[in-house]
Amino acid sequence: MKNKPVYFSLATVFILLVLAGAMAQRTLAQGASLREVLFPPSDSETTALEDISTANNKLPSPSQGQNSTSIDTKPQEATDDVIAYAKTLIEKADKTYLTPGWLHISSQVETFITVSNTLPDGTPIPTNSANNLWALLDNAGSVVKAVTIDNTGDPFTSQATVFQDGLWTNLTIPELSSQEKELYQITTLDNGFLASIARTNGSLEIQKEEAELQGEKVVVFSSVEKFSAPLAIGKSSLVVTGIYSKYYFSGDSGLLRMVEDYYIYPGGDIKLWNRITYVTVEKVDFPPSEISSYFTK
Repeated sequence: MKNKPVYFSLATVFILLVLAGAMAQRTLAQGASLREVLFPPSDSETTALEDISTANNKLPSPSQGQNSTSIDTKPQEATDDVIAYAKTLIEKADKTYLTPGWLHISSQVETFITVSNTLPDGTPIPTNSANNLWALLDNAGSVVKAVTIDNTGDPFTSQATVFQDGLWTNLTIPELSSQEKELYQITTLDNGFLASIARTNGSLEIQKEEAELQGEKVVVFSSVEKFSAPLAIGKSSLVVTGIYSKYYFSGDSGLLRMVEDYYIYPGGDIKLWNRITYVTVEKVDFPPSEISSYFTK
């Protein structure tokens, strides 16, 4: 059996790169923002680089390379109006799918920029994963039991996690299992979008545009969060000055279809680093037998 330091190093890197899955599903339900996931308030994991100048708050036009983009600066609707419209869409989906019974969510995660090329033991870092959440909701919106499966195509980096009787059990990395009971709730399907806006106390400017995604009309909400000082991710040499995010919601159902997150670099480049595509969101009578088998009687 591999030693604990290796397991914990693997878990840290894996959670950073794969935002959906066992730990990310818990983050989603609790409404944590992307900034809090990437830059937790711990001096050992996050370093503010005060010697890098941030005097120029204007974002220069980035060089257009692979996975690069630019920020649209066209006049937009008032932020309050945009947020109100987003709430209407999100509430429509939540009322439809966050009802008592079984909920199934499947998603595809793609990571384009990794902090390093390999895990501590030399294994290549997974850049793609297929994720599934099966959760049984009660009348109060709490999760009675759930299974999350993150499939990277490699048994070493794939994970299966079970929630039952108030405890999380990581079947792949037992050291990550919870020791104390907790209340697990899925209060929204917006991947923490509205919660992250609320935490900025109105300082985050939100833009809205209509687009088409795989033949479906969607509403795209985008935002830029610029940090007060450039930040290094963990103990790596990767330094960013902000995060540019895009949320694609179905104009019909209100369901979140895709999330794209971009790093903003000190020189002004804006490059895509992570994309989550929601493949399936559905209510089912019962999960497949292979999912039910995860639960103890």
